Amino acid sequence: MGPAKLWVIGVGTAMAVSAGSATGQTLYAADNLTNGALSGVVLLDKATLTETNSFLTDPPIGGLATDGSNVYVSQPGGISQYDSGGVLLGSYANVGIDKFGDLALSGNMLYAADNLTNGALSGVVTLDTASLTELSSFVTAGHIAGLATNGADIFASLPDGIAEYSLDGTLVGSYANVGIDGFGALSFADGTLYAADNLTNGALSGVVMLDASLTETGSFVTTGHIAGLVSDGTTTFASLPDGITAYDNAGNVVGSYSNVGIDGFGALAMAAPAATGAVPEPAAWTFFVIGFGVIGWSRRQADIRKPQTLINRKICR
Repeated sequence: MGPAKLWVIGVGTAMAVSAGSATGQTLYAADNLTNGALSGVVLLDKATLTETNSFLTDPPIGGLATDGSNVYVSQPGGISQYDSGGVLLGSYANVGIDKFGDLALSGNMLYAADNLTNGALSGVVTLDTASLTELSSFVTAGHIAGLATNGADIFASLPDGIAEYSLDGTLVGSYANVGIDGFGALSFADGTLYAADNLTNGALSGVVMLDASLTETGSFVTTGHIAGLVSDGTTTFASLPDGITAYDNAGNVVGSYSNVGIDGFGALAMAAPAATGAVPEPAAWTFFVIGFGVIGWSRRQADIRKPQTLINRKICR
């Protein structure tokens, strides 16, 4: 009876933990035409694409990144750090004629595309998020249209394709344009690099998916030019002329958020999933429950034997 009850409790707990692991996330969208000439960040519920909040920034926004608590924005004067309510927490000012564009975030490292490094050169600047101080930088082979990172390497959309760099700027791989491809925004999730291709088959735009070796694994066409892109590995969100559209990996539309007035959405960002302990699979829970049952049965047998042992000891005396 004891083990049977333990089995039911174990299975119920496993189901509850699995269901609870699918927590909601916030999608952050740069809006460069908020109320006309103003710019700002719009917060959307990822599951429903409904607006939950917004705040104004200095216009326009070139890049966006977030860890879920802090929002980093590339602006004409440099890079600003806001909390999710729009309170300015810190800033990093342009040096000389620096001009920051797309941003990528991993842990406490913020990577910023700088398209006017030392004048005509472009490159990537690495900043410490706690203090927004520059830690390092390296030069790339041309203007950077999009930036993404997996924490170990940095991917950049350049005029001739997509380049992969180590964190110190060493070129480790590349994916060349095919025909008149022109890659823009990038996003990395679950081992896949998602790339906005605004010249797919000529006038069409779409999303190209690449694996860790920068080999194309899939693609799909979108309804217009892509200004911003972010993916969680299952759903890809794209800023398009009429708003924000969500696609699955097969290119099916699974949700949308329409422009309001003269809104014009650009860069998109989502916080990377929190590093939590893995939830055991159902098979693992079965072994756990059986193990708990055996332990319970063993302890019960031990309890049954204890009085008999005491009696035997008294008789021996």
